[in-house]
Amino acid sequence: MRSTRKPSKFQNFPFVNFLLLQVHFNFYPFVTFVAYFVIIHVKNL
Repeated sequence: MRSTRKPSKFQNFPFVNFLLLQVHFNFYPFVTFVAYFVIIHVKNL
């Protein structure tokens, strides 16, 4: 069981990396929006 789990993890690693990449690209516009909102808030202060 353990010997079969290791190859499966290595096979899933590129998929996990791709998932993290998708999350990063989907989260990046939200971070830019928050940064833009913070800049406007600082300008108002």
